[in-house]
Amino acid sequence: MGWHELVKVVSFDVWNTLLRLDKVYVRLAELVGTVSSMSKEEALDKILKAYKEAKKLRRLGKVKASEVVEKSRSLMAEYLGLKEEVLTNLITKSLLLLKTNEVLIEDVPTILKHIKKLGLRTVVLGNVLFWPSTYTRKLLENTGISKYFDAQFYADEVGVQKPDSKAFLIICKVLSVEPEEVIHVGDGISEDLGGALSAGFKAVLISDRVEKPVSIGDSIHIIPHIRHLIDVIKLIKRE
Repeated sequence: MGWHELVKVVSFDVWNTLLRLDKVYVRLAELVGTVSSMSKEEALDKILKAYKEAKKLRRLGKVKASEVVEKSRSLMAEYLGLKEEVLTNLITKSLLLLKTNEVLIEDVPTILKHIKKLGLRTVVLGNVLFWPSTYTRKLLENTGISKYFDAQFYADEVGVQKPDSKAFLIICKVLSVEPEEVIHVGDGISEDLGGALSAGFKAVLISDRVEKPVSIGDSIHIIPHIRHLIDVIKLIKRE
């Protein structure tokens, strides 16, 4: 069996896979300091606490995909002691102020270009939290990598979020492929690795807990950085 028959599509998470989320929150913390008495450090601590709690609620299925942005933003506003409309404006401003070289993870354009040269289709499968997917789409466009994707799927648009297998299977339906023909790449153990496997996908987890690529069978691969993704694809090619 040729490798192109084993894998036809590579699906990507966005944050901490393609783009750096920490840069968004640092910039947001700086802006919070301009409208409150909080230091950047204090604001960042509250932002990260809100992020942790919002992610937990989303992971446990306590917030619907259609409500996650509104509920999560309300939660962060509460943590920061800000009105929601003020926070919304600050989030928008922080995303607009990001520069390509600070938010784009190293080697991502090179990896995407290489994957396209291999004849594979690529998609984005992303959850949302404090801002709608329209902002994320714009960021991918601004960083110059949206051109590498055949399609983008986001929780607030499709009505279902990772790790629900239904979110992953939307890719199969739209691109007319079987689950075993898709590799999903992301940094979330539950949302990306667990969700992908539950849908019958192959999964690549990006984790700084490993120093070099680790494979568990032919469906689970753990890599320390996205630059190792091509090695995983070549490994599957040999199977």
